[in-house]
Amino acid sequence: MPGRLTEKSTSGHKKMLLDYTIHKPAVMDAYKLHQMVAGLFNSDRDPPLFCDRGDNIVVRTTRELSGVNKDAVPVPIIIEGEVRVIELRASCFVSSGGKKIFLKPGDWKARHEWLRKKGARHGFEVLTVNCISKTIKIQKPGAPFVLDQTDFTATIKILDQPKFNNALKVGVGAKGRAFGFGLLIV
Repeated sequence: MPGRLTEKSTSGHKKMLLDYTIHKPAVMDAYKLHQMVAGLFNSDRDPPLFCDRGDNIVVRTTRELSGVNKDAVPVPIIIEGEVRVIELRASCFVSSGGKKIFLKPGDWKARHEWLRKKGARHGFEVLTVNCISKTIKIQKPGAPFVLDQTDFTATIKILDQPKFNNALKVGVGAKGRAFGFGLLIV
């Protein structure tokens, strides 16, 4: 049986990485969801990863959440050589001249390549991948903006256990994490 993913706290004690499943109110846009998750921790320091799953959200953290502990599931350690199915919501872009340019809508080949590059960086090889994408508007008061939202389902092979387990802790992709992007669901 595989172990559970842990990290050392500032006191040197190991803290288990946990996924909490929390019911999501029906009418909650991405910005309000971001505020709700941030409010669970009362801190901008070390914000948790989370993912919107429709009726609920998954929040990944080493911190205990009072009132929802019964829903906590330890994140397993994934071993080198294992083949797993993952889900990932990401905002796919390329950098050009210091600017971030979202991939063109419907360009699934560029999105597959984006995931392959992220896989090489995070210790996994993409064996098969499917994705759907759309542009979403984040209704931040006074400053609404647009993000690419690409939902991947992929079969991957773990090539570098430490890199992959780190990706489970810190996420994949650089944009939109505060709005539920970047969490690898295994």
